[in-house]
Amino acid sequence: MERFFKDPNTVLRMRKGALGTYLDQLADQLNKEGYARYSSRLQLRLIAQFGRWLKQESIAVQDVTLEHTEQYLEYRGSASVSEPATPLP
Repeated sequence: MERFFKDPNTVLRMRKGALGTYLDQLADQLNKEGYARYSSRLQLRLIAQFGRWLKQESIAVQDVTLEHTEQYLEYRGSASVSEPATPLP
């Protein structure tokens, strides 16, 4: 995590969510696979935000379903997971 985020407070805040214990492993995997720093930071932030939402909603990681993911995307104002992509003209 520290290779992607310089501010220790940012790293601590990101680790507070329900998925915080997985972020270091994900950061290592993204680095190992050669993802760009910007892309890695974006992915780590998204996972951390989802983890904070899970914690806020008192949803255990092992209980997460597609429905929870769709609820989170609705909460964020994003498209549904089950929505097909709109084809380009």
